[in-house]
Amino acid sequence: MFERLVFIVTNDAFTTAENTQQQPAPPPPVDATVEVILADRGMRAYLLLTSPQNGGAALNEQQLADALAAQGVKTGIQQDILAKTASEPEYGQKILIAEGVPPLHGGNGSYELQFEAENELKPKVRADGSVDFYDLGLVTNVREGQVLCTITLPTDGTDGVTVTGEAAPAKKGRPVPTMTGKNTKLSEDGLQITAAVSGYVDFAMHKINVNDTLFIKEDVDNSTGSIKTPSNVVISGTVSSGFSVESEGNVQVGAAISGAKIKAGGNLVLKRGSTGCKLECEGDLTTRYMENCDVFAKGSIKSDYIMNCNIKCAKSIQVGGPIAKIVGGSCIAGEDIVARTIGSSAGIRTYFEIGTDPEMIRRQQALVEQIPQWEAKMASLQSLLKLFEQYEAAGRLTPDKKQAYQDAMYSYKTSSELLEKGSQELEVIEEEIKKRGYGRIVCKGTIYPGTCVKIGGTRMLVSAPMSNRALSYGDDNIIDSPAG
Repeated sequence: MFERLVFIVTNDAFTTAENTQQQPAPPPPVDATVEVILADRGMRAYLLLTSPQNGGAALNEQQLADALAAQGVKTGIQQDILAKTASEPEYGQKILIAEGVPPLHGGNGSYELQFEAENELKPKVRADGSVDFYDLGLVTNVREGQVLCTITLPTDGTDGVTVTGEAAPAKKGRPVPTMTGKNTKLSEDGLQITAAVSGYVDFAMHKINVNDTLFIKEDVDNSTGSIKTPSNVVISGTVSSGFSVESEGNVQVGAAISGAKIKAGGNLVLKRGSTGCKLECEGDLTTRYMENCDVFAKGSIKSDYIMNCNIKCAKSIQVGGPIAKIVGGSCIAGEDIVARTIGSSAGIRTYFEIGTDPEMIRRQQALVEQIPQWEAKMASLQSLLKLFEQYEAAGRLTPDKKQAYQDAMYSYKTSSELLEKGSQELEVIEEEIKKRGYGRIVCKGTIYPGTCVKIGGTRMLVSAPMSNRALSYGDDNIIDSPAG
């Protein structure tokens, strides 16, 4: 049997039919593709390109632009990058092609306190460099209307735009939390917090407070330093020797005090008493006792007993209770002085004067001292002015001397005006003192020898014990009558 062979001639080569296989068709060309990716909430757009295959076509710039438009990207397109991507494509990598305008969020409100929120207790340094160990700056005092805090308001911010042209809303800044507390108020424009009253300020629980009463739970001593404040002051303990309390309001002290100084713009209440203190108040003074004290009160004084004190009181002095005596020292009152016992059997000198306003007397004494000083200054300036007049007449008044001449003339004029006004005021005070009515000295017990009484222009020295008597003024004399 014979095999059949078939020869196919191709390109001058022979091959058998059984050994010849059909060649596969070449793959079709695949064009480059682009994907548009939106990110960061529409604030960025990226191009992601795939490379062309098998001789496929690359993307041109217009095709890239069309792809962006198809995805709605229309703002923030970086045209230079678009052109470069078309001419020098980078495949398989995200290419940032467009950026939106991010929103500018509003700034938060802020504040700045205009006082020290936390006082560090330390001695104050005086202007001369010395240190005051009694003043530790316990409180920060403020006045009504004083600015305590300045506020910066929050801003609204500016909206942004995404790459698709949509608005990207800005967040508004947060306002400052409400900081107005006790006795403070916010201005209408919201930019300031001010004090509604005078007092001392504190900052607690994110609130600004102005307190009209300062409470000291224990003593005024080295732990607190001396106190000076426009607010009322309530002290549970004592005021230690050498320390002072000065208030424009009322002052109350719970324990006995010794060697201290207290000045109140209102009433002064000493629940126990005082020894060797300097006390001053614009209102009434109430205490259990006073010994060896220097006292001035524009109101009335009430005490259980008073010993060896120097007292000036614009109204009445009343001593009551189980002791009810005034012994030693001096008491000057504008109205009545009432006590059960005045002086002592030992004949201790006790001086009473009524019908006199201590404040008026204080001003009278000040003027009596100042008037001679003004007169002496004017006399000295007159001599200096005559000398300058001689220089001027001789043509020797240099610019420096001319200025000194003008200063001397101004000083002389000022002193002359002060002297004139002071002299007139002194005359008015003296006339007012003469016209004032007089109160009484009332003693239902005993007025002992050694007691000197002045009412009006008349004095009386008690030489023998007087019981249940009232002393008053009439017919240019002191009248002695039974105490009613």
